Amino acid sequence: MHHLSKKSIVLLLCCVLAGGAVAQKKTDIYRKGWIDFNKNGQKDLYEDPAAALELRVADLLSQMTVEEKTCQLATLYGSGRVLQDSLPTAAWKTEVWKDGIANIDEQANGLGSFGSSISYPYSRSVRNRQAIQRWFVEETRLGIPVDFTNEGIRGLCHDRATLFPSQSGQGATWDRDLIGAIAEVTAREANALGYTNIYSPILDLSRDPRWGRVVECYSEDPYLAGELGKRAVAVLQTNGLVSTPKHFAVYSVPVGGRDEGTRTDPHVAPREMKTLLLEPFRKGIAEAGAHGVMSSYNDYDGEPVSGSHYFLTDILRRQWGFDGYVVSDSEAVEFLYRKHRTCSTAEEAAVQVVSAGLNVRTHFTSPEDFVMPLRRAIAQGKVSMDVIDRRVAEVLRVKFRLGLFDQPYKGDVRHADRIVHSEAHRQVARRAALESLVLLKNEEGLLPLSKELKKPSHLDGLKKVAVIGPNADERDELICRYGPANAPVKTVYQGIKELLPSAEVAYAKGCDVIDPYFPESELYSVPLDEREQGMIAEAVALAERSDVAVLVLGGNEQTVREEYSRSDLNLMGRQQQLLEAVYAVGKPVVLVLLDGRAATINWADKYVPAILHAWFPGEFTGEAVAQALFGDYNPGGKLAVTFPRSVGQIPYAFPFKPGADSKGKVRVDGALYPFGYGLSYTRFEYENLKIKNPKIGEGGSVSLSFRVKNRGDRAGDEVVQLYLRDDYSSVTTYEKCLRGFERVHLNPGESREISFTLTPQDLGLWNRQDEFTVEPGTFTVMVGASSEDIRLRGTFEVTDSRASQTKTGLAALSLAVTSADEDWVFLAPQQVEMEVTPEVIPTQSMSCDLVCHITTDDYRPVTVQRYPVEVKAGCMFRQAIRFAPPAPGFYRITLYVENEGKKGAEKKFNVGYEPEKIISAPDAKPDFEQFWKETRAELDKVEPDYKLTLLEEQCSDIKNMYHVEMFSYGGVKIEGYYSVPKKPGKYPVVVAYMGYGAKPYFPDANAVPEFCEFVLSVRGQGIQKATNTYGDWIVYGLDSKENYYYRGAYMDLIRGIDFVASRPEVDADRILVEGGSQGGAFTMAACALDKRIKGGAPHITFLSDFRDYFQICPWPRSAFEKYLRTHTDKSWDDIYDLLTYFDIKNLSQYITCPIILGVGLQDETCPPHTNFSGFNLTKGSREYHVYRDQKHGVGKSWWKTRENFFRRIAGLPELD
Repeated sequence: MHHLSKKSIVLLLCCVLAGGAVAQKKTDIYRKGWIDFNKNGQKDLYEDPAAALELRVADLLSQMTVEEKTCQLATLYGSGRVLQDSLPTAAWKTEVWKDGIANIDEQANGLGSFGSSISYPYSRSVRNRQAIQRWFVEETRLGIPVDFTNEGIRGLCHDRATLFPSQSGQGATWDRDLIGAIAEVTAREANALGYTNIYSPILDLSRDPRWGRVVECYSEDPYLAGELGKRAVAVLQTNGLVSTPKHFAVYSVPVGGRDEGTRTDPHVAPREMKTLLLEPFRKGIAEAGAHGVMSSYNDYDGEPVSGSHYFLTDILRRQWGFDGYVVSDSEAVEFLYRKHRTCSTAEEAAVQVVSAGLNVRTHFTSPEDFVMPLRRAIAQGKVSMDVIDRRVAEVLRVKFRLGLFDQPYKGDVRHADRIVHSEAHRQVARRAALESLVLLKNEEGLLPLSKELKKPSHLDGLKKVAVIGPNADERDELICRYGPANAPVKTVYQGIKELLPSAEVAYAKGCDVIDPYFPESELYSVPLDEREQGMIAEAVALAERSDVAVLVLGGNEQTVREEYSRSDLNLMGRQQQLLEAVYAVGKPVVLVLLDGRAATINWADKYVPAILHAWFPGEFTGEAVAQALFGDYNPGGKLAVTFPRSVGQIPYAFPFKPGADSKGKVRVDGALYPFGYGLSYTRFEYENLKIKNPKIGEGGSVSLSFRVKNRGDRAGDEVVQLYLRDDYSSVTTYEKCLRGFERVHLNPGESREISFTLTPQDLGLWNRQDEFTVEPGTFTVMVGASSEDIRLRGTFEVTDSRASQTKTGLAALSLAVTSADEDWVFLAPQQVEMEVTPEVIPTQSMSCDLVCHITTDDYRPVTVQRYPVEVKAGCMFRQAIRFAPPAPGFYRITLYVENEGKKGAEKKFNVGYEPEKIISAPDAKPDFEQFWKETRAELDKVEPDYKLTLLEEQCSDIKNMYHVEMFSYGGVKIEGYYSVPKKPGKYPVVVAYMGYGAKPYFPDANAVPEFCEFVLSVRGQGIQKATNTYGDWIVYGLDSKENYYYRGAYMDLIRGIDFVASRPEVDADRILVEGGSQGGAFTMAACALDKRIKGGAPHITFLSDFRDYFQICPWPRSAFEKYLRTHTDKSWDDIYDLLTYFDIKNLSQYITCPIILGVGLQDETCPPHTNFSGFNLTKGSREYHVYRDQKHGVGKSWWKTRENFFRRIAGLPELD
């Protein structure tokens, strides 16, 4: 009996919710493997998932009318914003979007007049978006799906999603990995809810702290903002979403920081614009490959950016290779005629923006307000259809990449309520809140305060804690912009109270964030009214009867956000008076700032003994601050912005030009707290700076390293910072530029070697000819704990190597390698024999040496050979190289030509020698067999409770497709996709295991009709990845072999075999398994642990011969190193002892069925050596196939080879 699929339930619910207003569901358009979007009864190119992307785009574009094309150039704001209906109605057939729409923004996300009624529970909002998507697919002529967009700079902007710190706080973490984790959570929640395009990250620079949107920026520095933003973009898009960075370009520096209604006239010179303000966007777009960009509504040098061909086409598409679509910020198009006055009508504005390169207009009015003027402009010949077609194609291309034409109904109704705001996601938010904290002052070690109320400490006999200030117990106003609505923020007062259950923790507000006369009260003194006097008096009285006072001051949602710029940076309202009054009591005072911008807290810096800046930490505000104040966490954040001493110093942001901060006779100078600054409860020492190549050419890179050591008695994080100065250059450059950073955790006494590589991009500048280039000369390297706390210095030189390269011609001489041995795997008595030739005919004559470096695969030197070569212009040369390998194994060869000490380009590759003779002795423990026997017995006690759900849309004429659920070891539910031939009979089955973190996929329902196929997702991976609770799988449960992740995962493999063996259509004597990478390891493990398997086809196998593996590959060794840094009771020997139970090498000796192995010869992820260490220990028949050009993969011929292998075992005829 098959269950009704959850997708069918969703569709039924959508129809019920629509109240009959939508036309009857057109199920006939949903075909097997494709959707008939244009309802013509045939598969058009654009409807064919197998067709090339560009052909699909061109085919759809050719079928579109002007009306349909123009609708793909506009945004519709979601329900309760511009859209007045929560679900489709019959009236939609009369609206402009009857012809489609590019995207719907913020649909059912909790904002707008509908609030939580359509956004929560999470599954309700998924159904809402799917119902709306169904209307566009089924009720518009061409069925073009909608791109559902949403904000996501501090977690997904959705009702009760996971809330993270503001971007200003994220920047203070200086932690790329954390930014990636935040993006991963955002992506998982977006995918679960059905959003496809996230307006994140913000890559503007916070160059002026008066500006209201500094709270939304990572940093004032282009390198830091760019590196963090690049990681966010990459992770969002790796998860199948579009990342749309904003606001491009030159948006964040309005004159005077003035924001509301201004946002024009940024006074930034072109070179500064490229070097600083455009650089984060270049990283996010050119390097990370963002498929979206939001254009800003400011101008630059009199030209509105959203109507600028220079910005939107010349820079974005031509210089950076942008291949996505540009969406305008709200009202940017209308600003052309309402504010900038570069045109006078909506038609002219529409022409300007689409001609410049803008794709999609956004504003809080109907899309009709843009679409109709654009149509009139087209009809009047003001803009060509060629331009319109280019803009529309750019939008469609993104939609095809998103898979909207293959599966338009995104979101996970089934699991959304478990995925969004899950405990695992909240743990990332907790970590982010802690890492964002910056300790600004800690006089005489006042912090951390002691939690031991009876134990002497800094404050002997601490029993009463006063928590004072307008932000001490504030929730709603600390959520801040573009984060989840209704987030459960824990206040500082709550956090301290919960952390100190035995103490008397009391609260007094003291004052409001601003006074009734603000901001005019910043210009002159206004006496306190009776209420204000009473509030301060109450706070003072509380401080008098307490042992310590924690003041929580700063700003909130009503003081720092879009359109909330300031003219002063002092504490607002009566906060300074409150601070001085409490300080005057004479009790120890700790100042905690919750704010989104820098502040000129000069009085506090002079008198208050301890200051902690927490930005807006998100859900775990109170918990994070309390843990830092009372020693459960050692703050390690660093300032990503400069704190000036006075607002009169502005503009005052890092990096600085020479003389930008020189001393004056009648002005203050210097920073209150410099860029990169932040204290710790421990101290760190830097030493042993090594510059490995102190002389390079203009195209070279510099490698350097140094050591950092924790010299204190507490574990802590240090953000090591690398700065660079171009000592002399053709144009004025900066005193120092950030060019590297890493946040490292060190235990007391622990040291770490840190390495950086400076590339030509790091060394370059925009010269007088407006060219980005690396100029010859000396460079100074500075390493330290902040931009002013420099601990180590060194220099290197860039030489003008162009002359020598032209003289020798080495730069033009690249090499090609061939061999008579097709797979480059050599067998005795044959030596390794290769032939080297130029890749192209040389254009210069020269005498040089061909140098051949040979090492083992773990980089141990073998030999260096030199062959004199005479290169003749216009002639090819051929040089044979030979060597006799000293032992079976794999060898790394590096070739290059050399002349007078100058090297040409390197050619690197691997070769193999007698791989079946590679011996890596098993190191299984004495209880190895018993361990797996007992584990298998525990699995057998778990009732599988198999459940199959027919997936009608994935079925074909040949096979049915099912979603399978079952319970495995430990009662964990696992899932998979199972295809069954429709023709009755007994079939062999192939069970496929997936790679590490791979996306789930369906078996091909149109292929191999003679086989059943089952694609299994083990616990926490594949289908279950969105609800993964195991973190980084390979290091989960390392406390014992019983708890290690792969114990359960290996049993999931067996449970999968249990399932197929139970099926009536499966011939249990013909069970076969396969997989690549982790899936290859799973194939070997399953064959070892389950004798029902009759053959295995692993390729590029993982998890084998760990000691050798970790000598070759940085990952996963780095994951274990990270684990050991936080688990000081464990050692590498402990790790290796545990891994012996899961090492494929040790399991392989129990494999008796036939095995066929596929190997990528150039694989650096699962090296060939480790593939053979297990393969050579199997007891059954075996064969291998090596693919010489493949890295972490196999050649196309593998798939036919492996299918014929299965056919032989199954007794079926082989393919030709």
